[in-house]
Amino acid sequence: MLGVSSTPIPAASVILLRQRTALEMLMVERPVKATFGGLWAFPGGAIETVDSSEHVMGFDDPWRAAGLRETAEEVGIFLTDPPDARPEPGGDVFAALTRAGARFDPGRLRYVASWITPEGVPWRFDARFYTAAVGDDVEGFLLDTGELVDMAWIAPAETLRRADAADWHMALPTRWLVEQLVAADDPYQVPQHPIRQLKGLIEPFEIMDFGLPPEEVV
Repeated sequence: MLGVSSTPIPAASVILLRQRTALEMLMVERPVKATFGGLWAFPGGAIETVDSSEHVMGFDDPWRAAGLRETAEEVGIFLTDPPDARPEPGGDVFAALTRAGARFDPGRLRYVASWITPEGVPWRFDARFYTAAVGDDVEGFLLDTGELVDMAWIAPAETLRRADAADWHMALPTRWLVEQLVAADDPYQVPQHPIRQLKGLIEPFEIMDFGLPPEEVV
């Protein structure tokens, strides 16, 4: 088990965006007994060994690799090259990619922000968040993995309304990201933000900025 002063676990989440009558994003609900249980969040998870394998992934970016893999594993949405490939959701994602003649495409992800959990909590994460545009026909699947209990395509403003009504619960970084989508002139081009670490264990948190991740500076 991780100690209270543990090093943050690198993780990545993907904000999937589609345009129907209005802009919608995909939100998922974590089981109560899971890490961040009972919260609504974006698909994603911790970086695993395979994400650092350029041989397996075809590119060298473990953050994007984790976001792409977790999105496929959790909701069955593959962001691929070629973009019209249709790997079968469920099961081994790499086998599905091979059968579809496709690979994960890191170019589909656009960096938005990074948030680090404050010191003093048992589970700390250094999470990067990306946006990804998908077609209006993309639905996704609530796969039977035990990692999710619900999912919904929803307008960002409606997400905030549900949070304000205490119908949905979100971690501070998640709500902050939704607010960025609501405020953006173009949600597909949300301004890129620096690494931010929360300080303190109760709100209002102090926020420390550490600049953009070096890999994201163009």
